[in-house]
Amino acid sequence: MADTLGSRIRRLRKKSGLTQEEIAAMLGKTRPAFTQYELDNNVPPSETLSHLASILKTSTDYLMGVSLSSQPADAEDRFVDQLDLSDSQLLTKFDLILDGEVLDKEQFKMAVAFLRTLKKSSE
Repeated sequence: MADTLGSRIRRLRKKSGLTQEEIAAMLGKTRPAFTQYELDNNVPPSETLSHLASILKTSTDYLMGVSLSSQPADAEDRFVDQLDLSDSQLLTKFDLILDGEVLDKEQFKMAVAFLRTLKKSSE
């Protein structure tokens, strides 16, 4: 499956726990109009895209496919300050991307477990 504007919007919306209706209301749009963005049938105008990025706590660069990171630029600094996170916190705050594809929940957990095992073996 291609990583499109619509798929990024849908993934981040679901990750945030918001419904299409809720985001549509925040944008001042109807649910059917918002659904067209997720289906890649319409591209939101720049003002709507900016507002959507803010709602989803990401950047317009990520939504448009310019950046691979769904976190805004200043999130890197916050990440360094919050490296000691539980698995559930990691899952809700970050996407783990491998070869251009976001790992699903189980793959993410296995990757974190592997890194923890690797760290313990090097101590």
